[in-house]
Amino acid sequence: MNLLTAEQLTKAYGERKIFDEADFSIQEGEKIGIIGVNGTGKSTLLKILAGQEECDDGQITMGNNLKIAYLPQTPVFEQGDTVLEAALKGNVSASADDRWTREAEAKAMLNELDLTDFDQPVEQLSGGQRQRVAIARALSMNPKVLLCDEATSALDPKITEEILTLLKEINEKMQLTIVIITHEMSVVERICDRVAIIDHGKLAEIGPVKEIFTQPKTEVAKQLGGKITVKAFTRFQTGEGIEKKEDDFAAEVASMIK
Repeated sequence: MNLLTAEQLTKAYGERKIFDEADFSIQEGEKIGIIGVNGTGKSTLLKILAGQEECDDGQITMGNNLKIAYLPQTPVFEQGDTVLEAALKGNVSASADDRWTREAEAKAMLNELDLTDFDQPVEQLSGGQRQRVAIARALSMNPKVLLCDEATSALDPKITEEILTLLKEINEKMQLTIVIITHEMSVVERICDRVAIIDHGKLAEIGPVKEIFTQPKTEVAKQLGGKITVKAFTRFQTGEGIEKKEDDFAAEVASMIK
């Protein structure tokens, strides 16, 4: 089922056009990656979808009461907040009954994310744990769509793998649609069903990950993933014959967009 459709989306800062007449849709339960070099408007696009910025032209059509949560690259927490307080920020009404319900739901989610010390100050947490708190905060809104802005870029490879696995599990358990912006090709290959490539303000290509990587139609898609063979892609995606994430193939893929 289609959750959101963007038509002729245009955004510029002064003379610089970030993206120009972009068209795309987001389907229920899918995991879609948006890639492109730095400065191509990926984060701006996500903020427009999240309602944090407005487009200059075009329109976004979405289902009634569609809840969209935004997961920033670097989560910000208030000084002194505990894990539970941080997870609840912005999602507790004045109603005492509602607060009790929200706290119970937040605690259940934190337990699912292996964060069991609800009273621990957030500043004492590791980067990966802080990202898990941010995920819990986003999911406490009961969204249908989770927008992830470079959610793993500041994490080491081991923690990155844990967060990607977590996002994939959340997608499968909750049928949560995930849109993830990244400059790491391996992230897209690891969890995404579809990929969109932004280049010079245009949506250059969008389609199934395997198709875009193995049958690229544009020059930028060829540069990003055209060297990947079907056999190698299948082996990487299924994990067959791979002992660890940072093998030669993954390193080769990641190097293509640096």
